[in-house]
Amino acid sequence: MNNKEKIRKMLINQRNALSDEQQKQHGQSIVQQIEKITLWHTAMHIGLYYPKNGEISTKPLIQLIWSTPKKTGYIPKILHKHQRLMCFIPWLKNQTLRPSIAGIPVPEHTKKEEKSPQALSIVFTPLVGFNQTGLRLGMGGGYYDKTFESTRNRPVLIGLAHSLQEIYDILPASRWDIPLDGVITEKKSFSFTPKGLKVLQPH
Repeated sequence: MNNKEKIRKMLINQRNALSDEQQKQHGQSIVQQIEKITLWHTAMHIGLYYPKNGEISTKPLIQLIWSTPKKTGYIPKILHKHQRLMCFIPWLKNQTLRPSIAGIPVPEHTKKEEKSPQALSIVFTPLVGFNQTGLRLGMGGGYYDKTFESTRNRPVLIGLAHSLQEIYDILPASRWDIPLDGVITEKKSFSFTPKGLKVLQPH
């Protein structure tokens, strides 16, 4: 087991140890912060994810999107498992989600409704860990890195995390790793790029 795998296993165990109440509080706290950032007030097409294994719940976020006129939330769908590329599907209120490739739930949709990543203003990503340079440690599949590596005019990438997911040890980087523009935890937000600094400013 290499160092990345050890860190990944430790952080997954720690976030899974959080109680349901802690999970709920962290999700609500993060949404309260999102409502205050500059980009929230202009972003119409917003990427998020269906949470699993202790990831920050996006339920409060999608409910906020549904209740806000002219905003649409989208969740990723794997297009090519071997190429590790994703598109995004609109997630509308009361839609049924069905398992797709790799068991990831997506809304029922037509091919025409599939959106490319550059069609989104901002994408809130899940993560296992992050460090002070914006390096994101995921589950190891590489789908986010590969998808956004090949995306021109990349949307703003903001990770959602529990504060315990911050990594202080040296995190080995791979050449295909795409850094985050920022991270929001239940305690505070982090900006790692000029774009992240701009959009995470209070409105």
